[in-house]
Amino acid sequence: MSSVLQKQHHNFRTAKKIMTNLEDLLGGQVALARQSAITNLMNSQQKPDILVKEHMFKLMGFFAEAKGNGVELDVNTQIEI
Repeated sequence: MSSVLQKQHHNFRTAKKIMTNLEDLLGGQVALARQSAITNLMNSQQKPDILVKEHMFKLMGFFAEAKGNGVELDVNTQIEI
């Protein structure tokens, strides 16, 4: 933990309170990362000069990014955005 975060969390008595505060601080970034991952998937199009294999690798990367950010893809995902 950086010295700035240590100073901000110095008065918290339990690890749970620290974790709750950190989740509040970083929650917006997590939501933005999830939305970005889904947007990349939805907007991905194969360009005429790109091989199918390369495009599939690109899509697999987007799926891995989405999974890494905790996105659960289902039939309602696009509607929720």
